[in-house]
Amino acid sequence: MCAKLLTVSDFMDEAEYFTVSFFPEEFKKTLGVLGSKSGRDMDKMHVDGLTAVEAGDSVTFAEAEVTLLCKKMFRQQLDVANIPAEIVSQYYDGDAPHDLYIGEVVEIL
Repeated sequence: MCAKLLTVSDFMDEAEYFTVSFFPEEFKKTLGVLGSKSGRDMDKMHVDGLTAVEAGDSVTFAEAEVTLLCKKMFRQQLDVANIPAEIVSQYYDGDAPHDLYIGEVVEIL
């Protein structure tokens, strides 16, 4: 039996809190992979070189230099009609648009 991999949207929709983490330059390549792959295609919590750790009611990685723990305040799906055509063709061609989340920073780790 294969466990369902959750996407960032799944986590964001289900959770009350989220994190924004900042990493040293040496993690640029690893983070580039995370930013270009869907959680449907890979388990982002178990990426080589990163160690997932609890951060309040959310998660971050031990390798992050700074993490902002945020309480989710607002979510809205982006409307491609409001995004410049060259951005849509470069980033959203055939894909669903991203969601916009706004959060209140409740702790800096």
